[in-house]
Amino acid sequence: MEHSHGKDMAYIASKAEEVISYVKAHNIEVRFSSEDSFRSDFDNILELYSTVDKLGVNRVGIADTVGVATPTEVYNKVETLRQTVNCDIETHFHNDTGCAIANAYCALESGATHIDTTVLGIGERNGITPLGSLMARLATVDR
Repeated sequence: MEHSHGKDMAYIASKAEEVISYVKAHNIEVRFSSEDSFRSDFDNILELYSTVDKLGVNRVGIADTVGVATPTEVYNKVETLRQTVNCDIETHFHNDTGCAIANAYCALESGATHIDTTVLGIGERNGITPLGSLMARLATVDR
C-alpha cells in the first residue's frame, strides 16, 4: 500500500480510525476497502482489517483490481479474512483473465457476504463480475 499512495500502514490505520469514528458518530454505514488486495501484502491487510473491524465498520472489502486472482487464491484469502473479522466481507473482481464469475463463487463459498457486480455489461474498465452469469452459476448448485 505504501507504493500505491505513498503512505505507510501506521498512517493509514491512524487516518482510518479518525474517519471511521467520525462517520460512525453520524450513524452512517461504513465499508473499508483496499485497492489491489490480491497483489498487496495480505498480512498487512489482515492486520488493518482486524483494526477497523474492532472500530465497528459494517464491512471490509477486498478487490482484484487488475483481474489476476485465481479461484483458489480467492477462496484461501476470503476464508482467512473471514476468520479474522466479524463484519461483512465485500469482494470486487475484474474479469481480465476470465475468472470473475469463478472468483465470485469461491468468495461466497469461503465467507464473503457481498459481491460487486455489473448489470447488462455496464461496469468498470475491463468489466467486473456480471450479475446474470453469477446468478446462473448460483442457480446450478444445490443451495
